[in-house]
Amino acid sequence: MVLESRLAELLQGQAKKFINGFNAEHLNLGLLSGFLELRNLALNPEPLDELFLGSDLPFVVKAGTLSSAMLQLSLMQGELEILIDGLTLVVAPACKWLTREEVYQHRTNEMERLEFVHMRSQSQRRSLEREMFRKLFSDYLSRIKITVKNVHTRFEVEDELSSFGAGPPLALGLVINSCDVTPVATRSTSPGAPDGVARGEAELLLAERVQLKGLLLYQEGGAKTLVPWNLYQSTRGCELGIFQKLSQEQFIHMMDRTRQAHLAAASQLLPSTDVSIKVDLKSQSLFTDCHVENCLTLEVVICLQNPSRLRVTAGIVEGMRWLVRRALDFQMWPFLHALHGKPANGIGRWHVLRSFIHLKRRIQGNAYNLHDAIRMRMNCKEYIRLYKKKFNGPQSSFHWRRSLPPLTAEDATRLGLIELSYPADKLVNFRMMAQTEMKTETSINSFAEEGALGDVKRSPRSQVWQVRELTPMEQLHLHGQHGFGANIFRGLPPPPSNLKVRIDIVAPLGLWWVCKLGKVADESSWTVALDAGRQPVRLLLVDSISDNSVFGTLEVPRTFSTTSRPVAVLLARSEVVDRWTAHCGVEGGKTMDSDGDARGF
Repeated sequence: MVLESRLAELLQGQAKKFINGFNAEHLNLGLLSGFLELRNLALNPEPLDELFLGSDLPFVVKAGTLSSAMLQLSLMQGELEILIDGLTLVVAPACKWLTREEVYQHRTNEMERLEFVHMRSQSQRRSLEREMFRKLFSDYLSRIKITVKNVHTRFEVEDELSSFGAGPPLALGLVINSCDVTPVATRSTSPGAPDGVARGEAELLLAERVQLKGLLLYQEGGAKTLVPWNLYQSTRGCELGIFQKLSQEQFIHMMDRTRQAHLAAASQLLPSTDVSIKVDLKSQSLFTDCHVENCLTLEVVICLQNPSRLRVTAGIVEGMRWLVRRALDFQMWPFLHALHGKPANGIGRWHVLRSFIHLKRRIQGNAYNLHDAIRMRMNCKEYIRLYKKKFNGPQSSFHWRRSLPPLTAEDATRLGLIELSYPADKLVNFRMMAQTEMKTETSINSFAEEGALGDVKRSPRSQVWQVRELTPMEQLHLHGQHGFGANIFRGLPPPPSNLKVRIDIVAPLGLWWVCKLGKVADESSWTVALDAGRQPVRLLLVDSISDNSVFGTLEVPRTFSTTSRPVAVLLARSEVVDRWTAHCGVEGGKTMDSDGDARGF
């Protein structure tokens, strides 16, 4: 216990970023067997909230627990096994009020990702990405095996969707009994081939196999909220989060009781099924007009090992539409909050609402009025001027820029305000224009410096060398025919993709998908059903590397029986579909009768 206490003190600084209330009681250490176990953990929602924010998803984690997390290290084989058991999360939609620091950090991360793509040539990016994935798998992922058991994630929406009636309108849940992620050793290639790959063959950079067992989706309408929003708001600043007022044991008991209730229910959104996933990342040759380059191909094969059963309602579709609109609105909040701050009265809230609608038109629709267009052009010129100042001063790597005035604190503040006002793609376009000007100025000043300091005798006037930047007329010719006009409003064009994605979804035992068009409790509403119970169904999605198009192919093998059909789309009343399902034994894994009788419809 003394060793665990000492280790807990050493891990306290890093563990508190992910775990609330971490101490030596949560730690179990075995030096001889080579394992480290953490037990009965209350998760800190902040890292997941930052992940949602970085992905532009309007979600927050209300509460989360982890029963056990164990690291098993094998020193002889150099392998690491991660065992996670009892992961429970409650997620809710929210629009978080962002501070300037959070907005600026989010914008900086976006610009860094875009700069990596746009400020390198396509061949450089292909080489960097290929080498990165190869080292990532060979050094790390090929030595790690991950096993996750008893996962329960619940998504709760309170008083925001009016179409679901009274009470909490919607609750969705995801349950996974076990998930095994196992690396596959890459095949050794013939010797003498370049980079260890035989000529004409694809190099396997990453190979993972994922086995999901007991995958279940459920829906609750008008159910009790396990973690009310008021409880979450009142305990956000507490050290233990919601567990300051709600015991951790009670939260785990409620989540487990909800899980057991839906496991025993007959009508789940997606009944319990097993899924196997095969993920391969390869480097293949791409033949262009001039030479041969390598591109990455991601192949994902999803195989449903049980008959595919899916029940969807119109409320689910409406909730998905609401979620898309909420996500689009959430993308506007960083721009709005950075300019106005939190309103204090009704006039301030009305001003924020008008600014929100104005920003929605400008950011999402890319539509500018005359006033915004002129202001953006002026801000573009000022941003380029200030951005180039970052490379001035005595410490500059460019010799000729050391005599130019450096960036002051006032200039840095103004530069940050401009970065808070525009999307990341527009700012990266500004930076690329500044980089182009600096390259041209470097060429001009380097040539002038060499001519002034040369050994050739020149007139005294010609030997005078003075550092200069581009004039406005030279900037106009440099940035194209329109100068600082239309090019800055379009933003950056999407770069050519280096990744070709191929997703293959296979249902060898057929499928039975039902979509109820009315309310869940209304048996007189209409229902659409897709039945392919006797046939293996395959859906193939291929992403083109030359453009943003996606090709989809649905394959249904041809039936050789004249009395049965490979696939059928049925439209009937909900009560008729339920009787037909019970009569044909669809839920039990059976299929339609051999004669394909559908007289009930």
